Amino acid sequence: MILFDYLVLFACGLALIMAIGLFLRPLRFRNGIFACLLIISGFMNFFLYVFHTKLILKFPHIFFFQVPAALCLGPLVYFYILSLTDDKNSMTKKDRLHFIPALTLFLFMIPYISLPGNEKIEILKQVMNRDGYLSILYTGAASVSIMTVYSFTSIKIIWSRLKSGNPIQNIIKFFFVLLILILFVEIISVFYILTINFFLMRISNIIISFVILNLYLLSQRYPYLLQHGTIPVKKAPYSKSHLKRIDIKNLAENLKLLMEEDKFYCDEDITLGRLSDALEITPHQLSEFLNEHYKKNFNNFINSYRVEEAKKLLVEEPSRNTLSIAYASGFNSYSAFHSSFKKETGMSPADFRRKMLQNKT
Repeated sequence: MILFDYLVLFACGLALIMAIGLFLRPLRFRNGIFACLLIISGFMNFFLYVFHTKLILKFPHIFFFQVPAALCLGPLVYFYILSLTDDKNSMTKKDRLHFIPALTLFLFMIPYISLPGNEKIEILKQVMNRDGYLSILYTGAASVSIMTVYSFTSIKIIWSRLKSGNPIQNIIKFFFVLLILILFVEIISVFYILTINFFLMRISNIIISFVILNLYLLSQRYPYLLQHGTIPVKKAPYSKSHLKRIDIKNLAENLKLLMEEDKFYCDEDITLGRLSDALEITPHQLSEFLNEHYKKNFNNFINSYRVEEAKKLLVEEPSRNTLSIAYASGFNSYSAFHSSFKKETGMSPADFRRKMLQNKT
């Protein structure tokens, strides 16, 4: 195997590993969509590789999944971008209509998928020699128009989302460009397959592998970029106000994501330093921010989230004891839990639960 082969196969495996990692996280709409996007991108990259190397003859069934998979890519990129720009967090029945073309093409391929392996190989040989079964390839060509629509729609959404004058936008732009690049390369690849242009398929392999590798590097350097479409604020040089030159809006958004989605407050060992590190700012900057914008110090800010979590658990799990709920909410002792809870609500956890359960009945 040459370096090209290792690069492509490594990128395919990396896409799968990244997808599995997302599925292992708390399952949310955005994570699920992006995981599926990675799986299909990896599959398409692998398909191009085995096709132009003619290894497809050893895996003939893969050929018949290529077009349905490509048709899923457009809606997935579209919905993922919507989840980042418009906070879309679920898929409605109407949204599922976007996948009808892919389902239709899959049903069209079922007779071929159910054929014995040797017959699939014969079909593949005829397709690769352009001796027959061109209808299969032309279905791929017809899908190009659908994928093109999703590409330009996604570009329009991204264009309205990006703003100038903010240095973090350059990273976000690059991320969005990678997403659109996947779609455009897949559109072009369909033509390469239609014309049986093996050289250009290799080029497409390199581009898709480049995209997957860059998505991985971005996920390591800016973990919140792929999750939330934003990146933490940069540390500002020391000044009289620690918040000078800090993007306050971006800081507030990142802090909200850490607390509401990743639930940092549930870690009983969370400290001002650890939370500021996650936000990539100094402890002084975070302390000043909490005091100015929330009118709370760090402990009161964290405990307010813990109390809200406890309030939810007290009502949703009436048979669970309060000590267990205290630990689940991030408190390291019952006395701290009881004190903070009474300070926030004006009543004890037991009284709060009793009152809420009575109101429900």
